[in-house]
Amino acid sequence: MKNKSKTRQHILNISRALLFQTNLPKTFWFYAAIHTIIIMNRVPSPILQNQSPYFLLHKKLPDLHQPKVFGSLAYASTLQAHRSQPASTTRKCIFLGYCDNPIFR
Repeated sequence: MKNKSKTRQHILNISRALLFQTNLPKTFWFYAAIHTIIIMNRVPSPILQNQSPYFLLHKKLPDLHQPKVFGSLAYASTLQAHRSQPASTTRKCIFLGYCDNPIFR
């Protein structure tokens, strides 16, 4: 139980730091926490013989080629077809995290 409490506190500390560094309001704490957990699950751990929790669960290495910075500028397309360079068909947004669940899209 003690280890779970430390992990929870670690997630909250990193989430607070993300919100502080990006000057985002506390209403975005959920997105910061999810982003923190995704990062933590992709980092190798000495406790897991220098493997990441992601690798142990999925039996493949996580894709780390283009990591996104929490709270950074992002562009959302307003068109469904012919997506290419940013133009008037895009909208400025803030990147709040990764999501594989279609409910959040």
